[in-house]
Amino acid sequence: MKTVLLLCIFSCLFVVFSCSQKNTSLPPPVTKRTVKPGDTIAYAIIEYKKEYRPYLKNMVTSATLSKQETSEIEKLTSTAVARYNTAQKRRNMQINNILSYYRQYIPAINANGEKEVFVNCFCDAMGSDWQTSIVIVRDGGSCFFQFKINLKTKRIRDFYVNGEA
Repeated sequence: MKTVLLLCIFSCLFVVFSCSQKNTSLPPPVTKRTVKPGDTIAYAIIEYKKEYRPYLKNMVTSATLSKQETSEIEKLTSTAVARYNTAQKRRNMQINNILSYYRQYIPAINANGEKEVFVNCFCDAMGSDWQTSIVIVRDGGSCFFQFKINLKTKRIRDFYVNGEA
């Protein structure tokens, strides 16, 4: 009887302690937060879906991104924004502090078999589920812009900043 009681106590303690420990093998989820000067908002990688075709022309099937590719996207995004800002004459249409933008990366394979990423940037998620669904808006000025990166050639194309209402 004493052995059974000890076994029950040990089992209960094991369950309690094993349930209270954190699973450190999973990455922390991306979370929405209020943008403040100097704040960094993480990106979300969204799986390509056929219904995205009107926005992602020439993309055929979904792809994945490695950490190295994600780092390359971050560098190329900064380059694209710097080029845009240099060419932009209207100060109110410049893109300030790219790290304060929500960023969606939608990787896919194009018709030539090359990996491309649709980069969608916006400063206001407007309550949307930006981590799982593509955010498309009209107008909004430099608060909303998008472009594509060909990861094989490192070329940036179709850079587009939304117009102002």
